[in-house]
Amino acid sequence: KSLWNDVRALGFDIREFGKNTVIVEGVPAELTKANENEMLDKLLEGFKNNQSDLKLSKHDNLARTLAKNAAVNPGTRFSLEEMNQLIDQLFACQMPNVSLNGKPVIITYTLEELLQKFDR
Repeated sequence: KSLWNDVRALGFDIREFGKNTVIVEGVPAELTKANENEMLDKLLEGFKNNQSDLKLSKHDNLARTLAKNAAVNPGTRFSLEEMNQLIDQLFACQMPNVSLNGKPVIITYTLEELLQKFDR
């Protein structure tokens, strides 16, 4: 229950249904294709796993876990429209140049650096 407000702030609409049960009535728009119950389970499990490792607020920890679980898997095929939406969403982020793990998402090269990489 201590996480309810943070989970709701991420876009989940949940309500209590008994002592140890919740009903998921809505999920963030980005997760409409996902299994809501599985995603919520992964979210809470990831929160527990990250709690001691990271010095993040509850909200940031949950947001990080949600982002990792909702990430696009390698090899996923997209239409041109979907690719453009992903790029727009990427650049709407606070830090579009790095992943949650600090790995580069975007690398910028000068023309000279590109030519050098291709031995030209």
